[in-house]
Amino acid sequence: MPVQEVTNRNYLSLYANELATKARATLRNRGLRVFSVVDERKHFISLVSLDGVMTVNSSISPIQVGEVPFTPRFVETIDIDAFHAVRTAPHGGRRETFRRRLREKSLPALKAHSARKREGEIMTIAKSPVVTMAPTTPVYDAIRVMVKAGFRRIPVVDPGTKRLRGIITATDVVNYLGGGKKFQIIQRKYGGNFYRAINEQVKSVMTREVASTLTTSNIGDAIERMKTHRVGGLPVVDEENRVWAIVTERDIAFIFTGKISGVKVAEVMSKKVVTAKPETSIFEAEKTMIQHGFRRLPIVENGKITGIITVMDILRFFGSGRVFQHLQSGTIVQVLQTSIFEIAVKDVVTVDQEADVGQAARLMQEKKVGALPVVQNERLVGIITERDFFKLID
Repeated sequence: MPVQEVTNRNYLSLYANELATKARATLRNRGLRVFSVVDERKHFISLVSLDGVMTVNSSISPIQVGEVPFTPRFVETIDIDAFHAVRTAPHGGRRETFRRRLREKSLPALKAHSARKREGEIMTIAKSPVVTMAPTTPVYDAIRVMVKAGFRRIPVVDPGTKRLRGIITATDVVNYLGGGKKFQIIQRKYGGNFYRAINEQVKSVMTREVASTLTTSNIGDAIERMKTHRVGGLPVVDEENRVWAIVTERDIAFIFTGKISGVKVAEVMSKKVVTAKPETSIFEAEKTMIQHGFRRLPIVENGKITGIITVMDILRFFGSGRVFQHLQSGTIVQVLQTSIFEIAVKDVVTVDQEADVGQAARLMQEKKVGALPVVQNERLVGIITERDFFKLID
């Protein structure tokens, strides 16, 4: 039976310039998982899935269908008439197999993308498929996706080619929302109006010089790149710089959890810890994080740790309904003076400096945290992070 006889010709397609919010509603209403994206001449461009459009959280998002990320394992197309001609053509009194006749007619072979032929060791631990964003995604949508999915970083890719253009991290967003030089965009371009500023495109805020690793690389290569560039995650790309996955220091550290031991926490921890006070404002905490390059600040009072504030806590704060109301009324400056203790984690997981690093690694994995304040007699003496474990990995 020819393929065209069983092909559904009443398929759903949307134009690339239509809103992603329309696509989301259409998919839900029709109970579909995927549809075609076409240009003005109704020529096929790509596919968009329900998972992809669900990353667009805002009901007023300006993101278009053509900008919604879609990263299939492979997409192969074939001409239906050519397929039918090859299938029915006689050869030596009998029909040849589909693949053999395709080769003889020089038609497209059914094979996976060349980038997937030689997957390296890194792909055994990297997360794939990976959530990506178009450069035109609004900053507020980026915040919503990060908070909802728990991501600290999202690769930014070209909507058509899926080639890596940059990466937007929680630290970039904190920098933009008051912590560093990127805050100047809000001051100069928007006159301090945060409500307008959160709709700035991520390409203005993202990190453009991105450290990445190839799909063919091994775990050791990724570790060295993370150490060299002092980053906590690497997009995994093919030879054409298309994003296939992402690997983080947590992915790597946790595979060595049962293999690192015999060393005390005190030997690998950072002893010079930048801390904050309970009354420190969110605005001051942002600036401290960006200035020192930290994603978290232990909160200390009278030498004892009472909480910890992270960049993700700040993003959750900005993504909350309470802050959005202030953004609309233009009173965000007052909100930035909120004390960090109001949004910080109070039930802090700590580890003793005499504990074995293997115990610290297991504790991080169990509690799903990226760092542990180190204490001695309940007083803060250091901090150990996932990256510190790299010191013990050859």
